[in-house]
Amino acid sequence: MALPLLSLMRHASRAAADGVLLEQFAAHRDQDAFAELVRRYGPEVYRTCRQLVGTADADDAFQATFLVLAARPRAAAATGSVAGWLIGVARRVSCQVRRSVRRRSRHEAAAAGRRPPAAPAAEPTDRDGVLAEEIARLPDALRAALVECLLRERPQDQVAADLGCTPRTLRRRLERARDLLRGRLVRRGVAPAVAIAMAGGGGRAAPLPAGLAERTVAVALDFLAGTEARPAALAKGAVKAMMAQTVYRWVAAAAVAFVAVGIGLGGASAPPARPEQSDAPKPKAHLQPFFEPGAGSVSGPTPGAIRAVAAEAEFLRSELTALWFGPDKRPGREWKVAALGAREGNPVMPPNADDIRVMYWTGGAEGSATQLEFGGGKMTRAWVDLSGALEPVIDDQLPQEMTRVVFAEQLGAALPWWANEGLPLLATSPRRQARADARCREGLNQGRGIRLRALFALAEAPRDAEVATAQAHSVGRFLLVRPDAGGEYRGRAAIGDLLRLGAKDGWDKAVKEVYGLRDVPALEAAWIEWMKSRKSDLRPAAPPGGRFESLPPAPPTIPPVKTNGGQ
Repeated sequence: MALPLLSLMRHASRAAADGVLLEQFAAHRDQDAFAELVRRYGPEVYRTCRQLVGTADADDAFQATFLVLAARPRAAAATGSVAGWLIGVARRVSCQVRRSVRRRSRHEAAAAGRRPPAAPAAEPTDRDGVLAEEIARLPDALRAALVECLLRERPQDQVAADLGCTPRTLRRRLERARDLLRGRLVRRGVAPAVAIAMAGGGGRAAPLPAGLAERTVAVALDFLAGTEARPAALAKGAVKAMMAQTVYRWVAAAAVAFVAVGIGLGGASAPPARPEQSDAPKPKAHLQPFFEPGAGSVSGPTPGAIRAVAAEAEFLRSELTALWFGPDKRPGREWKVAALGAREGNPVMPPNADDIRVMYWTGGAEGSATQLEFGGGKMTRAWVDLSGALEPVIDDQLPQEMTRVVFAEQLGAALPWWANEGLPLLATSPRRQARADARCREGLNQGRGIRLRALFALAEAPRDAEVATAQAHSVGRFLLVRPDAGGEYRGRAAIGDLLRLGAKDGWDKAVKEVYGLRDVPALEAAWIEWMKSRKSDLRPAAPPGGRFESLPPAPPTIPPVKTNGGQ
């Protein structure tokens, strides 16, 4: 039996223990092994099913999800994260449930001779359901990292060992998963501040309803013996969908290969093939859509709007490169900007290795996000998502995101959190910057400002992220007008030096060498004095009327400061 064996494996990893259980069940139909898997992962799966299909159908979706596990145990074991795999399956099963509910409603209405009721939404619309849907839609590797670390709250070193990666790679996957999740939540109408909090994880799930685990084990054994039930039909539909996706990927990969062969046989009229780049993503990565626009983008942006976004993106890339890295610096020729418009039901593939993909769609709330990948000391992929009306996209969102792309292209590494959030705001409209300035002053006046030493050390968004972002922008404005250690006003060039030295030698040494100040606290004191002066105040817009949630920030805070303005 698997359970006595596992009780002796106290120091084995969770993935190894799961592998023993799954192999025991696959080889011997061990009921106790399967029951242990249901006990371990049932709460997270049931929470996902309830959020996706509602309480009435959650039991059926839950059982169908574990029936898929019973049918494909070795496929789950190969991922390193059974929880992440099950949540992905739960989404497919939930899609089957929603289709079944719509079909049943139509048939019942037709049999009763009445008008069919309004069709239920094809996707969840409540906040918890939207979060569960978007977590389940994440790419497999990102979903596994997020589920294990944030939902199951497991130590990162253990998760990294289970997933077969280094802790640094795991942290990058987590950061990318949170960024992607936050961007998708914003596109589905979740306020940015709420999206940031939701992307931080949902904590542990509640226990299963009484008797559900035992019924699920019994249904799984009956399913493998050939007995049919509603969960069995749902499970078969999910398995077919998973197999269809696998076949699609193989066919698409074969098509790519045939196209390449066709180009090679085309003779002298075909352009010479580009040499392979070791950092280029493998073909499989190009077959998984990263962006699936939601409702509200049926027609998508007009061709003129797309051309405007493309032209502005290329202009900003050139101008921002010269602005931050010197007039003689030009964007690399190996990258080109490609702007596309998104429409509902038309998933867009990830960018090629030489594309800076700018995706623009007009549905949903205003928002923007950038996904960046690095390898070998250089940027390997850039993806910019823009959403909303054209004017704010051109004025605020695109300059902000292209600043991130320019830094990634020139530095070949991710920026620290404060710089990644605060410095891009320097490229936005005066009204947007004035709002950030007022928000920063409001936070300082209330004693919610973060000490600069803690701000510079942040690796991810703190709980009071809006104030921290506004504070990072204010520090960037201060550094623009601060003379360097030699008394020269070098503005952005000095900030670039600060970032390079800070990543290499630490922030205290970087502040001393670049600005001639003793350490980061001395920089903080100079910044606060500047904030108290009239010349630091941005006045084009009144302070926003909204209020923050009263959440205590995790980093140490600056005591209340009476600054000029922001009242």
